[in-house]
Amino acid sequence: MTSSPQIAACDFTKPRQLTGTANRALSSWLSTACALLKENWQSLLGCVEEIHVDRVDSSVASNAVRALPDPAFAARVQVGPDGFDAMVSFPEPIILAFVADMLGTLGEDWPERRPVTPAETSMVELLLGEVARALGQAWPELTPLECLLHSVVERPVRSRVFAPEILFGRPS
Repeated sequence: MTSSPQIAACDFTKPRQLTGTANRALSSWLSTACALLKENWQSLLGCVEEIHVDRVDSSVASNAVRALPDPAFAARVQVGPDGFDAMVSFPEPIILAFVADMLGTLGEDWPERRPVTPAETSMVELLLGEVARALGQAWPELTPLECLLHSVVERPVRSRVFAPEILFGRPS
């Protein structure tokens, strides 16, 4: 009598996460990128207190999109030689405070919510370009990973950043 191999039960309502080893490697890479980003931003800003990874969730892209702050600015980054899309998001008040710091107009209160000027937009692009650079430099290999700032997205929750099949699977 032969025994058939066991088939593991799958719960399709809860997608798989990364393995523990892969999740630790990803967390380590992102933590190193945050340390480098702090150093990169230190040259542009008066002071940067702390930058850290809030959460790593590798299950479903739509969960990540729902967790984005609104309003926010996001760096849409193409990672690696194949240009894997990734996004790093920051709440709008923080980015506006950084821009005000770069301009020397930072006061005691958070900057008021308003449309950014073309000059401020270029400063936001400079700040978020440093995010892509830090991700590439933090790659744990001898040669840095190719990471390019594809675009700056204002209010990423309300924007079509990724194609629907990336977020919600292939349409039937």
